[in-house]
Amino acid sequence: MVESLYKLNEFNNAKVFNNVLLEQYPQCIPGMVYQVLLETDNSRKTRLKELLLVNHGDHWLVKQKLL
Repeated sequence: MVESLYKLNEFNNAKVFNNVLLEQYPQCIPGMVYQVLLETDNSRKTRLKELLLVNHGDHWLVKQKLL
């Protein structure tokens, strides 16, 4: 759902769904990837991206979306 909304440029709705996803499954890698992609604060976005790359840099979705 998050990816579909993201691709439709429905960023606010994607963010809402992604926040629910991360509340239920905080270690969900796709959720963390979209958290980075949907973040509007550049400083926070950079921190989240760095953490994701350090902790899950080998995951295919991290490689595909963030590198």
